[in-house]
Order: sequence, then structure tokens, then C-alpha cells
Amino acid sequence: MAKLSHIKDNLWVLGGNLFNAGIGFLSFMFLAHMLPVDEFGVWLLYVAAFTFMEMVRAGFIYQALVKYFASNSKKLVQKVITGSSWWIGLISTALFSGLIALSGWAFAEPIASKNFTLFFQWYPIVIWVTLPSNMGLWISHSKQRYVRMVIIQLCITGGFGLFILFNYNRSLDLTTILIAHTAVRAIAGIFTLISGWDGIRYIGHVSKRYVKKLVYFGQYSLFSMLGTNLLKSTDIFLIGIFIGPAAVALYQFPLKIIELAEVPLRSFATTAFPRIAKWTEEKKYVIATQFIQKQVLVFITLATPFCLIGMIWAEFFMVLIGKAKYAASAPIFQILLIYVIFLPIDRFIGIALDSLNRPQINTLKIGIMVVINIIGDYLVLSAGGSLVMVAGVTLVNIAIGMGFGWYKIYKTLPIHDVRQLNAKQLFSLR
Repeated sequence: MAKLSHIKDNLWVLGGNLFNAGIGFLSFMFLAHMLPVDEFGVWLLYVAAFTFMEMVRAGFIYQALVKYFASNSKKLVQKVITGSSWWIGLISTALFSGLIALSGWAFAEPIASKNFTLFFQWYPIVIWVTLPSNMGLWISHSKQRYVRMVIIQLCITGGFGLFILFNYNRSLDLTTILIAHTAVRAIAGIFTLISGWDGIRYIGHVSKRYVKKLVYFGQYSLFSMLGTNLLKSTDIFLIGIFIGPAAVALYQFPLKIIELAEVPLRSFATTAFPRIAKWTEEKKYVIATQFIQKQVLVFITLATPFCLIGMIWAEFFMVLIGKAKYAASAPIFQILLIYVIFLPIDRFIGIALDSLNRPQINTLKIGIMVVINIIGDYLVLSAGGSLVMVAGVTLVNIAIGMGFGWYKIYKTLPIHDVRQLNAKQLFSLR
């Protein structure tokens, strides 16, 4: 039963992530057709700033909430963790809302010149609207109620997608689109409040001790999230500075395709984290080690044939998807496919570090990778190196990151030692 339940959880999360990615892409495409280019650009700036701030707030709460909730089986402690998380959410929301509103008032002219007025006018209110639905998502993850997560995500992504679809042939202004973007989150938030999925009824169960623990863990999770985003963006920024926008397009095109491979990995990591956190808290290190080994080996086994096919017919796929102008991206695509094979190892090492209550080591690992990536890209590009060499730097930094992370966990979780992992165990996921 445990095995079937875990498989069902994985399928729910994977299906939800794939649906959300598909609806998000279609909404993006429809809006690109509906809006003038300059208005669409302003909308993308708002969405980019919105996504960044939501990520910053999540960094303070999300991982820490899941880690401590999942690793404690006592109901009273879980209520305290939930209530403490709500207070951190309220305080951080008030802080960010006030700072953004004040900045929008104090720097109105330069903000308007950079087309960020929409964000600074609306987000101080929107950030309060999104809090209940976000808490509902995070607490559902902590409780491993993945169907609830999917339902909340469908309310948000599906609701906005339906609004865009039904109004595709109408003339919409940015304010109307922004209201719809906010309204679906408000509806999802009201639903989580009514259903009790957001855990606000435990807001009175707050503990100074757990607030400190959650904030301590959360600060490192935030830096890890920011570092992960820097890893993806520094290549693009430096290529743009040294070579230009055409080279950015050639590099970004295969990179966007590679990001699709992260959807199933991200989905399975979502269900794995609370389980691994619980086992490490209970000092069941053998079970945690074997589970990580199984997850990594299954992913590598499934990904390798697709990666080999992609390497052999790289140019064909680039031309098929992006037409002849992206044929030059084929060698970059081949290098990045090797990166895909390493991704499961790197991702689960990060999960292991967080589960072992070593978020500072995970942050340091990502920081080392960012520094290596920036220095490597700079040396390659300043010397007139190719985009293929930039992709090669990505392989170097992930290899060093994996080596550093493995060194920090191998005594407790020897994931390199697969001698006791037989075929029966491999296909019998706990």
C-alpha cells in the first residue's frame, strides 16, 4: 500500500506540474497575440517581479515548514509549526508590502521610466491576496496531501488560463488582465480559508523557539533559491554582454527545452523531501540512503536513452522545433543533455543536506557553483570562447557542486555505495 500511495503521489504532482506548465505556456502565447508588443513587455516585467517576490517570501517559509512539519509526528508540535509559519508569513508580507509601497512612492519617476509602475502600484496589495493560497499549498505539501496541492494550483493557473481563452478575441487592457490574475488567487485563497487547508485556525499556536528555527532554516533556503536562479541567469547575462542578443537566443533556445526535463524531476523531488526529512529525523539513515539511490538510479535509467537520442539527432530536433536558424544550437543542446543526466544526483544531494538540517551547507554548495559559473563564463567569453564552451562550464560547476555535497553527506548517507541495492529493491520504491 505504501508503494502504491507513493506512486500515486508522484503521478498527481507530475500531472499537476505538467498541466500547469502547459496552461502557463498557452496563456503566455495567447497574451503575446492579444497585446501590443510594448504592453506585453510591461506585463512580462510585472510577472517577472511578481514571481521573484513570491519566491523570496516562499524562501523564508516553504522549505522550513515542510522539513520541520514532516519530521515531527506529534500533532501539537505540528500545530505550533503551522501557527509559527503563519506569523512569519504575516510579518514578512507586511514588511515586503510596506517596503514596496514606500519605494514606489519615493522613486516614482525612475520606476516609471523603467516600466515597473504596475508592479509597485499593485503588488503591495496583491502580496496579501496570495498569502492564504500559498500557505494552503505549503501546508498541503507538509502534510503530503498532494491532491490538495494540485487542486489549489488548478484554481490559480486553470482559472487564469480560462479567462484568457474566453477573452481571446476581445480587446483587454493591462488593468483587466491584472485584476483577473489577482482574482483567481483571491478565489483560491478564499477556498483554502473555507476548507481549512491553509491551517490559519492554528495561528494561536505560536512558539518563539519554532519561529527562530523556521527563520534560521528559511534564510538559507532563500539564499539557495536565489543562487539557483542566478545559476540559470548568469550565462544569459554574460553572453548578452560579451556577444550580443543573437547569441543569447542561440543559447537560451536549447536551455528552455532542457528545462522541460526538470518538470518530472521537480515533481518527484516534491514528494521525496518530506519522506527523507522524516527518516533522517528518526535516524533511519539506511532507508533514506536506499530511497535516494533508487530515485536517482531510476531517473538516470529513464533519462539516458532520451539523452542519447537527443545527442545523436540534436541538429534535427533544433531545426524541427526552432527552424533552420537554430541549427547552430545543436552542439549546445548535446552538452546540456549530459547536464540532464547529472541533475538527479545534484537535486537529491541538496534535498539530503536540507533533510539533515544542514541548509547552510546546501547554500554554500550552490554559492560555490555560482562563483565557478561566473568565473568560468567570464574567462571563456573574454578569451573569445564559443557558446559550447560556456555550456561546458555548466558541466564543470555541477560536477564540483555534486562532489562538495557528496563529501558533506557521505558519512551519514553513503549514496555512492550501491552494493546492497539489488534489482528487487530498485523497483520496490518504499
